[in-house]
Amino acid sequence: MAERFLNRRKKVSISQIDLKLFFEFYKKYICQYLYSYTLEDNKEIVVRFEEDNFSYLLGLHKFKSIKDYENSKKNK
Repeated sequence: MAERFLNRRKKVSISQIDLKLFFEFYKKYICQYLYSYTLEDNKEIVVRFEEDNFSYLLGLHKFKSIKDYENSKKNK
């Protein structure tokens, strides 16, 4: 289902995407890879995305109910 967003040319409004679908796309197409950037001075930056950081990426970690859910998930 998340595949339908792969070849889009226009920006998709976040209100058009359900968070579960967005998370599936993030997990399947973003988290699996390392992103390597070489700067002009030849310094290399490697970026990796983790499943557990999804709420931070969207700014959702600021909501209390999501924090409570994450804490309960970690304590299992």
